[in-house]
Amino acid sequence: MITSAAPIWSAIETNLSIRLILCDTCFVAHSRKDHEPELPLEQEKQEIELDLERQKQHQKRLARLVQQGDTRITMLNGRFEDLADALPMISGKTDRQLLKDRLEKLREEGHA
Repeated sequence: MITSAAPIWSAIETNLSIRLILCDTCFVAHSRKDHEPELPLEQEKQEIELDLERQKQHQKRLARLVQQGDTRITMLNGRFEDLADALPMISGKTDRQLLKDRLEKLREEGHA
């Protein structure tokens, strides 16, 4: 596969710990959203049926991986701003800082 998505696809094939979130407002057609304001949502999985025929080839391949159960990939019908609003606040501390805080807490408690 030689496209602009080739580096991403290569990373997906070789990196088992990669996490990928795709944000696009076009995963669900605007006309479908207008006619079906309450799209059928399977509550347990929170999935909307995706029309793969409308998608680009690399999007189709990624969607098929998701459909087959690849939990490393999430496809979000929306803008990046929607994703940012959905994410919890992330600690700005590095792993080193977090470890230092834990060790200091242990010392204060007299366990180290």
